Amino acid sequence: WYSLEYVDFDKPWWNKSVADELTIDGQLYLAVGDLCISAIDYAWAMVYNMRLAEDFGIDNIYETVIDGNWTVDYFNSLLKTVSADLNGDGQYDDNDRYGFVTHDNSAIVNWMFALNQKVTSTGDDGLPELSLNTERMVSIVEKVDQILHSDNQTYVVTDSYTAGLGISHDDAVANLFSEGKALIAALRIYVIDQLRAMEEDFGIIPFPKYDEAQDGYYTHVDGHAPLMCVPVTVSDLERTGVIVECLNAESYRTCVPAMYDIVLSEKYSRDEMSVQMLDLILGGRTQNFGYVYEGPTGMQWSLTNLMKQNSTDFASYYKSREAAAIEYYNSIIEAHIGLE
Repeated sequence: WYSLEYVDFDKPWWNKSVADELTIDGQLYLAVGDLCISAIDYAWAMVYNMRLAEDFGIDNIYETVIDGNWTVDYFNSLLKTVSADLNGDGQYDDNDRYGFVTHDNSAIVNWMFALNQKVTSTGDDGLPELSLNTERMVSIVEKVDQILHSDNQTYVVTDSYTAGLGISHDDAVANLFSEGKALIAALRIYVIDQLRAMEEDFGIIPFPKYDEAQDGYYTHVDGHAPLMCVPVTVSDLERTGVIVECLNAESYRTCVPAMYDIVLSEKYSRDEMSVQMLDLILGGRTQNFGYVYEGPTGMQWSLTNLMKQNSTDFASYYKSREAAAIEYYNSIIEAHIGLE
């Protein structure tokens, strides 16, 4: 991408965060710009039930977000106040009410992005290096485990649950939330379309921060969304650079505003503040080398795998996989360095 003369990643129609993350040894082969409209659709967000929030005396979550106090600890403190065994049968299932509903796949992956823990970081040599073994990651594992597995405060949609109903994970989460069975749900933005018939008002909010010191609200764009590349068969790089830059710029000027004005503000969200929240969410979209190039021995799914095992033993998990992960990521780096 850097060999295309007219492509300028400092322009607002490019996601510079993604470009920086995927630059290896000064080379960039994958990029995201506003031509990739589904990079909006597949961004992770949350929705909350305004009626339940009011019923339980929960302060205005929008204001909490704006004030920078929407943290994972505050988020967790809200959940147990809402959960209830509605039918009184002594068991918590999909007939009851929860503080949070989520599924157990890529929704859990997003907690690592939201809480600003990267799998890989760029070293002094300009190359990605494994950076997951941190005190922060240990804390994240414990915090997310508490969210998902404490006091029946969260309903986690599993593969067996969706298989039994013959629906997708997204459908299951949207259905439970729209039926008023959760205060908060984790959804990709395009799934919010399924809430349009919901009678109760809901708001769109970002995933929480790790703490108040974190400098912003972050989310990732799910792997279903596209990345762009320039094939080696392109013979006129100047022409390609002009066209791609113009298409992304024009999408920034026309398609993205139309998506905000027509789809997001009129169909999905129900108040002006939700649109401001979307600005925060989409402005915080980021990516990581360790996610884009994830493979069978990669580490991006560490948190998801641990949560599926009901385990908080990150140290053992990491130790057993570190060598294979380093070897795998190095193979990706070497492939880039070998290209001209």
